[in-house]
Amino acid sequence: MKSYLEEKYSERSHTGNISDFEQDLLKTFERFKTGIGLYKSNSDHTAWSEAVLNDSGFPEQIPCNN
Repeated sequence: MKSYLEEKYSERSHTGNISDFEQDLLKTFERFKTGIGLYKSNSDHTAWSEAVLNDSGFPEQIPCNN
């Protein structure tokens, strides 16, 4: 898994935006069936969302606490 992520990072020439790296990470979790999730908070840590891949394969945020 580590070498796969390193390869994806190198392919992006270290200049990709965070959404590109988030996409690679989520695809890696999916590919290796890790059961790991990626969660993000807002700036004051009062709301959380889960980062998932949408049907097109791009990161999407799903609110956790509505």
